Amino acid sequence: MLLFASVLSVAIAAEAAETEVSDVLVSEKAPTAETITTTPRQTLNRSMWTLNTWAITNIATGIPLSLTVEDPKQAAFYQMNAGWNAINLSLATLALSKDTPVDAAQWSRIFWLNAGLDVGYVAAGMFMAHKGRENNNP
Repeated sequence: MLLFASVLSVAIAAEAAETEVSDVLVSEKAPTAETITTTPRQTLNRSMWTLNTWAITNIATGIPLSLTVEDPKQAAFYQMNAGWNAINLSLATLALSKDTPVDAAQWSRIFWLNAGLDVGYVAAGMFMAHKGRENNNP
């Protein structure tokens, strides 16, 4: 689920990077409330609030669940979710705290990097689990 949230935030940031204010305002007709959609800043804010909500939910459930389950693998899973979402919460909060104009391409690169790191974490975990099973030491 965390990987899905990261990819979703990257997709929304990429959408913001491709949307220029001039693109929104240029149409065959005069701009109306229906033709003017959202600015890149509005798109970024919406996506960061979505990511913050997702992150807070995962942290708020991950920590208590990691302390209450008896299976150490499940506890590690919940701890991992809380840790990943602490990073997501930091990135989203940083993006929301900036009052400067949005450089959507830069934010898109940051979130693509974050998504790539998420994939790397999953791959490393799968490798470690495989090695643990080989050595009879899960």
